[in-house]
This record gives sequence, C-alpha cells and structure tokens, in this order.
Amino acid sequence: MKRILFRVVLLLLAGGLFGCRKEAPATMDPNDTSCSTWLDVFDSFWEGMNYSYAFWDIDPTDWDEVYRTYRPRFAELGEWNGEHLEEARLMLEEITANLIDHHYSLALFDPETGEVACTIRPALNELRQRDYYHEPMPTGQFYDIISSYGATGRVTRLIGGTSAAPISQPLMMVSFLIDDVAYLYFDRFILSELFLVADETDNAIRAWRNFWDMIETTPNLRGILIDVRDNQGGYLADMRELAGRLTAEEHLFGYSRTKSGLGRLDYTPWLPLTLTPTTPGYSAAGDLPVVLLTSLYSISMAELTAMAIHSLPNGHLIGERTYGGTGYIYSNFHIAYAGRFQNEALLVYMTSSMSRDAEGTCLEGIGITPDREALFDAEQFAAGTDTQLEAALDYIRSLEQ
Repeated sequence: MKRILFRVVLLLLAGGLFGCRKEAPATMDPNDTSCSTWLDVFDSFWEGMNYSYAFWDIDPTDWDEVYRTYRPRFAELGEWNGEHLEEARLMLEEITANLIDHHYSLALFDPETGEVACTIRPALNELRQRDYYHEPMPTGQFYDIISSYGATGRVTRLIGGTSAAPISQPLMMVSFLIDDVAYLYFDRFILSELFLVADETDNAIRAWRNFWDMIETTPNLRGILIDVRDNQGGYLADMRELAGRLTAEEHLFGYSRTKSGLGRLDYTPWLPLTLTPTTPGYSAAGDLPVVLLTSLYSISMAELTAMAIHSLPNGHLIGERTYGGTGYIYSNFHIAYAGRFQNEALLVYMTSSMSRDAEGTCLEGIGITPDREALFDAEQFAAGTDTQLEAALDYIRSLEQ
C-alpha cells in the first residue's frame, strides 16, 4: 500500500507538577476556570502555560518569576471587567514577549461582550526584527505576473484557482511549466482533506493532477519546483501526498517529542521523523532536482516539508529563512496536558511538540535556512518580476553544470 509513516508515538505519561515554588498548586483545568476577577484570569493563564507549554527546557522566560511579579499586579486590577482590559493586555504582552513557540497566540476576550478584544502573537515581533522582513506576497499580483509570463509563451500548461470543495479552509493551487521546470504553488497543506471531498472538476484537483502529469510527460524536464511561500501549514498526513511521491526510499529528516504530562518537563522520548516513499522503490522525481521555494511566512507543515525535502539527495531549499514554527499541533489538554486551552477570558493556541532537524538542532523560533537565499523584492514584484521565482529557476539551471 502507498503510505508514509511518521514514527511519532504519542506516549501519554502522567507526571507531577514541576515548579520552584515551595508549595505546588492544586491541579486545575484552565479550560474549566470561571473568572470573576483578573486574578482568576491570570491564574488560569499561568497554570495552563505551566502544564501545556512544550519548550520550558529551552525557553528564556522565567515562568516562576512571572508568577511572583505579575500575579500581585493582576490582583490589583480587581473584578474582571472591561475597565482594566488594556492594562491586562500590556502585561500579557510583556509576559509572552520572548516565548519561542512561533505558533503561539493569545486571544483576550472582552468581559462585557465575549468577543475577542485583542490577539497577542509574539512571533510577529521577532519577524519584524529580521533584516529581510516584508509583508506577505500579494496573491493578486502573483497571478498577474504568471499571466504575463503566459502571454509571452514562457509559461505553458497553466492550471489553477481556488478550490470550490467543502473543505475546512480555503485552498489556492496553481501549476504550470516554466523554462522546462514543473512548478506547483499552494497556500496550505489541506490536500488529504481535499482529496476526500473534491471531484476532478475542482480547480485545485486539476492543478494537482497537472503538476504530476507534467513530471511524467514533459520531455527534457529540467527540474521540479514546489513553492511554499506564505504557506500556512496544515495536515501532517499531506507529507504522504507530496514529499512521499518524490522519494524511492526512506529518509530520516528529524526528530520530535510531545508534551505528555502535568510537569513542565514531562515529554515523550525523542522519536524519529521518517519520510517513506508513497510507492516503495519509485520516485516521481527520479534524479531530477527537487527545489522548495520558501519565504518568511512559510510555517509549520511547510517547514516540516522543507526538512523532509532537504533530506533527499536531490532536494534543495531556496528563498528566505522560514517562520520558525516547526512543532506540530496535537491539542488535547484532557489527554496529554498539552497544546491549546480556552475559557471565558482567553484562548491560548500553541504547539504541543518540539521538532529537531536530522542533526538534532531545534529550529523553533528560528526557522529553516535555505541552501541559497533569495529575498522578496516588493518593488520588482509590483513591477511584474518575481525575483524569487527567477532565482529558483536560475538555481535549477546551475545544478546542471
């Protein structure tokens, strides 16, 4: 059977609460906390993070110092109401500013309306400090550029668009042939869900089929280019659908462990992440170079795919250092005391696992560095030239020499 095995076993280990305070608090479920004061809000937040956060062994934040410093300040705010919402937001921003989990977000609800009053995303502060920071790639302009390439005959076999299938999130996909290179772009990993509900007339399905058909039927194909710029991640199962088709044999591309208990340092063992071929002994790519084009906003499953592609002998990365959210999401507090939690005051979304590359380096909060850097040029892009796409094509040509 065609399959890919992620040898990630979620061991559900029970553990005692780890902490530096003299008396450990009673176990509480932050999802079930009822908040009448801002102190209740803080306690549910602190305890939830204390149980669930996956990076306490390497994160620079002193979580016990947070408790000592901020708990009295939240207590001073009194009743949980809108009067001190801004003060609470500022303190929560201070507390979370240096968290390395780049999936992390904290939504604070308005106690008067129940609506989201603000969302705190520490990763954005880190991204803005990078010397190559830019806004996301304008999708409309991207289509204009590809259409202009098509008008000159440089791009052929162009198929793409947004899926009309009833999937949980929108999916845009496009494929074409350019300079004898088979190209595929899509903006999230939701392929395994798409294939369950879409028919052959769906835009994304047609683009997907077109990509693999080009690889099989194009004479003198020079390479394969997969574009995951601004890809927001998605399902681990999609590794089988994409990277598994591009290898004939197994490749170790990393390791992962999962938060597994109440203690801050309760984790599963490090377990291998192994890319296995969809069809053992066969790779659709053959000996062709497989190049993955990344951006600042390539995150999560896009980054795991980058790790997997890079493990291939013919796999290459080009573009920008990625977002830095390399953990995968396994969120069920009641099973593993890990991942997201929510109550009437706040919602905290975070990864429940830590990933390492094949060399054992954790890239959370850092991102994956490509083999060759190619930065987004907003001015050239607006003028009709995708400099990153051109750099990727140049890179494929360089591999022929």
